[in-house]
Amino acid sequence: VRNKSPKYTTLASAFDIKSIYCESEEELEEKMRSFLFDYDDEPVLFHVRIERTPCLPMVAPGQPLDNMILVDEDFEVDKSAAPS
Repeated sequence: VRNKSPKYTTLASAFDIKSIYCESEEELEEKMRSFLFDYDDEPVLFHVRIERTPCLPMVAPGQPLDNMILVDEDFEVDKSAAPS
């Protein structure tokens, strides 16, 4: 299941909050420095894009604990099941 993240920078702008977006590891140090030191008198949202990584092991909704997902692969999810 792939969730689409909201545009946090647009949300920050709606509240007149400064936002900084970092989309690569190469620019992380520069953007982090700006976030920490350039705006000390106002709120700032720092949005960092990260690579999708699996959180393993996990259990799919409605499945028993002995049916853990141990490898990152697509699997069928019963959307009518309650979260486990």
